[in-house]
Amino acid sequence: MTQRDYHLNPDEAQRLIDRYFEGETTEQEEARLRAFLCSTDDPAFDDVRATMSYLAVGRRLHGQPTRRLWRPVAAAASVVLACMLGLAGWHYYRQQNLCMATVAGQEIPREQATELMFSQMQEMLNPANDPMQ
Repeated sequence: MTQRDYHLNPDEAQRLIDRYFEGETTEQEEARLRAFLCSTDDPAFDDVRATMSYLAVGRRLHGQPTRRLWRPVAAAASVVLACMLGLAGWHYYRQQNLCMATVAGQEIPREQATELMFSQMQEMLNPANDPMQ
């Protein structure tokens, strides 16, 4: 980029400043904005110049923060939350629809009652347990 490419009028600079603080500028646009702020003495841009200088020092000390990292993290957190809610709902549904049978005065789950009845029927039908022989 040549020096002439960095030239901005105050209206263009203000639009670029707005985009900068929204996080929507490219590296080239930020370079243009920095060059404009270094070349102007307009007191209307003093606050922006101070803020950008402060951020530049912070980047040098702590490294450049990664941009838009929160979006993938938020998406992953949403998926995990949806899975956890689905699992909790399924577990609650299963607990609510638990079928119990009363056998000899004790409540037991339906599956165990079915197995118990099946094993007792097998014992009754087993010829080795026939009391007549």
